Amino acid sequence: MSDIKKDKEYFSWIGELKNRYRVTQIKAAVSVNSALLEFYWNLGKDISEKYPGRKRNAHFFAELSADLKLAIPDGNGLSSRNLQHIQKFYEFYSYAKQAVSHKENQTISYKKQIMLNKKNSNYLTRFVKNIDVDNFGRMLFRIPWGHHIVIMSKCCGNVDKALFYVQKTIENGWSRNILTLEMEADLYSRQGKAVTNFALTLPKIDSDLAQQLTKDPYIFDVQGLAEQYRETELTKAMCDNIVKLLSSMGKGFAFVGREYVVELGEDEFRIDLLFYIIPMHRYFVVEVKNTKFKPEYLGQLQGYVAACDLALNSPKDEPAIGLLVCRDKNVPLAKYLLEKINMPIGVSDYELMRKVPDDFKSQLPTVEEIEAELANMENEGNK
Repeated sequence: MSDIKKDKEYFSWIGELKNRYRVTQIKAAVSVNSALLEFYWNLGKDISEKYPGRKRNAHFFAELSADLKLAIPDGNGLSSRNLQHIQKFYEFYSYAKQAVSHKENQTISYKKQIMLNKKNSNYLTRFVKNIDVDNFGRMLFRIPWGHHIVIMSKCCGNVDKALFYVQKTIENGWSRNILTLEMEADLYSRQGKAVTNFALTLPKIDSDLAQQLTKDPYIFDVQGLAEQYRETELTKAMCDNIVKLLSSMGKGFAFVGREYVVELGEDEFRIDLLFYIIPMHRYFVVEVKNTKFKPEYLGQLQGYVAACDLALNSPKDEPAIGLLVCRDKNVPLAKYLLEKINMPIGVSDYELMRKVPDDFKSQLPTVEEIEAELANMENEGNK
């Protein structure tokens, strides 16, 4: 018997956990996920505080799992592996919660500020600024436990990145598969990274939101495209993808149409993709080019943005925003030109991805098999 079995406080704690779990079961009738994650959070807190790393031997989680299963025979999620996830869950996010608490009490020390700025990027800084302790817990407990495991496993200790994906999952109602795909495509690093002049041409509240709507690069999955494709086919494939990408930005982001025709006087302007940002009351014009950046593309996009302002805007609408998506945006030139433009416009790159399905990949021959087959064919030919 290990020393932990002789600890009266340990068995008292097991009894407390049993009672907590029963209370959680009652709450779960109202809100299953939130109540369960709250239980997990408090359990992880207990493990971290009562049995910090130096007190947890190799068998700790196995023994804790066995005792909890005896105390709570109908309990779920009490396996040794899941208990390790639970302990990590608390420790992973406790730093962010401490930052929120310090902000509310206005007692955040200089050392804490240095840690906050060094360990995390602007997302956590904005997050801490705009949320209180109660809302922090409610937000964290709104996504399924399986989502949290995926996020923790893929974020490698980066709390800022994790909170970004938690927030996006809530905003967009992502399934676990969609969350995994967005993480594999590194949405965190790409979002809001387009070269734009939004800070110069939009009010701050709009410029921040508009910037976050952009990505750089946009990743287009063209696996359905033949190796020999026409330019129009590639453009269509790219547009199909960008519709999905931009439409997934969240509530209040509406898709208006593709190759949308705007009539102005005797002229017609055919816009690749047109969206409407409802909270900002602005049209969002997207022009897709499957070539390298050219200055004249910005002139064309300005014409489309102006056409929207003149032909589509109601008195309640704000001026439209434009986004050019092209291959290799030439950052210095794009930045210089955008500074000279008084319309809100951004420029992003794109990348093509040809992903081979896993079930098909296993059927492909290896290099060695191809060489062996060629050797056999050569031998057959020499007979």
